Amino acid sequence: MNEAQVIDSLERLGFPEKCIVETILITRNKDGSYSAAPMGVTRNGSTLIVRPFKSTQTFTNLSHGGSASINLSDNSRLFLATAFKEDVEEQPSVDESGLEGADATIQTETGEMFNKSELRASFSLTPWDIKIKSPHPTVFSRGRSEAIEAIIHATRIQVFNEEGRDSEVQTLIGKVRDNIDVIKKVSSEGSREYIVAEKLLSLIKKWGVPI
Repeated sequence: MNEAQVIDSLERLGFPEKCIVETILITRNKDGSYSAAPMGVTRNGSTLIVRPFKSTQTFTNLSHGGSASINLSDNSRLFLATAFKEDVEEQPSVDESGLEGADATIQTETGEMFNKSELRASFSLTPWDIKIKSPHPTVFSRGRSEAIEAIIHATRIQVFNEEGRDSEVQTLIGKVRDNIDVIKKVSSEGSREYIVAEKLLSLIKKWGVPI
């Protein structure tokens, strides 16, 4: 794919310039296995930028270079499973072709590390192939959107709680409460997002954080 084709494809997939979209990033571990984690991605022209925490496996893997795949989905259960692998038994299959259940997968090559801070660093990812796996679009659901937002907040709650950053934890707890209030208003008890909300509540309590 040339640069113009990459930009056109990314725009069609919903990557506006300079905006963060939520994806699931797959990187390769030192032993050859794969690691999947939710990851915000920003498009800068034909390049995609990610900013993992330095304490994560994703940061370690990207530091070694090589390939990484960006997987697109609005399935909140995929985000939950990949965010909290040790606490969610049902894990999607992950391999060099991407994430099982993803609607599209963007294969990329890891570029330079930059903007390194005490907690995070940025990496540039160059797309070289895009595969559309689901030809049928789905309607927008506030419940699905709020569930994914709650998962993103919860990943930070876990990190900040371990670092003793109590005021930031409490701010995020308030946001998660708001997310879950919306989910319980617009989604049925048997829905994916309702199940995700209940699981997040139990995880946050397990970490010793009052909610």
